[in-house]
Amino acid sequence: MNGKNLAWAVQPQPIMYLIDCDGMVPQQPAPKAGVQAMGWTDPRVVERRIPAHDHYSDWYALALAMYRGLLLTPGKLDRAADGSWPPPQKIPNGFPARLADLVRRGLEPTAADRRPPPDAWVRALREIYLPNNRFDDAAIAALDAMSAPVKKTPPPTFTPLPATDWTTTVRPAPTAPATGRQPMNPPRQPPRPGPPPYQPPRTGPRYQGSPPPPYQNPRPGPPYPQPPPYRPPGTGPYYRQPAPPPYRASGTGPYYRQSAPPPYRTGPAMPPNPYQAPGYGPQYRQPGPPVGRVPTDPIAFAALRGGGRWYAFGVLAALFPIGGLTYTITGLVQLRHVDGAYPGAQRARMALIAFTVFYLLEMILLISLQALTRRT
Repeated sequence: MNGKNLAWAVQPQPIMYLIDCDGMVPQQPAPKAGVQAMGWTDPRVVERRIPAHDHYSDWYALALAMYRGLLLTPGKLDRAADGSWPPPQKIPNGFPARLADLVRRGLEPTAADRRPPPDAWVRALREIYLPNNRFDDAAIAALDAMSAPVKKTPPPTFTPLPATDWTTTVRPAPTAPATGRQPMNPPRQPPRPGPPPYQPPRTGPRYQGSPPPPYQNPRPGPPYPQPPPYRPPGTGPYYRQPAPPPYRASGTGPYYRQSAPPPYRTGPAMPPNPYQAPGYGPQYRQPGPPVGRVPTDPIAFAALRGGGRWYAFGVLAALFPIGGLTYTITGLVQLRHVDGAYPGAQRARMALIAFTVFYLLEMILLISLQALTRRT
């Protein structure tokens, strides 16, 4: 099964749809042909111990998915050149011992009977990371710290030394010849020209000829306009706001009437997630309240599952009304902590209440019959 064949979401509640699975075949009789995904093939199929994947192969792929997903490791366990299969080597020291044992047993290459079933993974994950139906933040933080990628230190950088001018060298002094002759002086090089003398920069252009004209003050412009003198209100032709028009009743004059706004159209509250083609799968429903505690009591669990056997047991319990009454009252007490939004909770409560009333009526009828027989 490829990961692209699954559509899942976590909001508003966890849900997953299986789109397609080419390798899903019955296990009875054992399959003799099938398809494999690269990197998920059972070592027994590679060594041709079995012709095709079986349910033990699914347990191997489940352990490989847990190993890769929990520890964020590639988990490449291909067969070595000498024909051996490497064990999982990316399990850290702080990883829970129970999960580490499940990973090692699940990735057994040839001993398929040691691979744990899926329900063992469910129990271990719930007890370690979801005790009492609540996430253990400390355990999850420790798992994130163990699976975090190792930060690579940047390579050291070297600063190059400044360039050195090796063109200017000092010649050693000549030694006196052994013949007694005077050494000849080497020809002198002409002196190199030095830098030009420093000249301060000029601060402005130099005038040549007659000097510039003297500075003259600018001519004054026209005076600024002065505001009009203050006048008390009501003494001059000031602007007055016109009086409002006389009131007219609606419909007696050509007044403007505002048109009514178009009706507001509301769309769906939220689109269904994940997308499903029309006519396939359950229809979208508005998410309900969060589901409460998952029932673990035997009577409540059997009542939630329902089925023909459970109802037949309730009818047969009418032969022993006291035992049936005790059974139904115990089931109602166990269902007290189950949320009403849990699937089948309302149906189970109504069935237990109906059986309780039936047993009570039966006991009352039996007591009445015994009283009548005693009188006669």
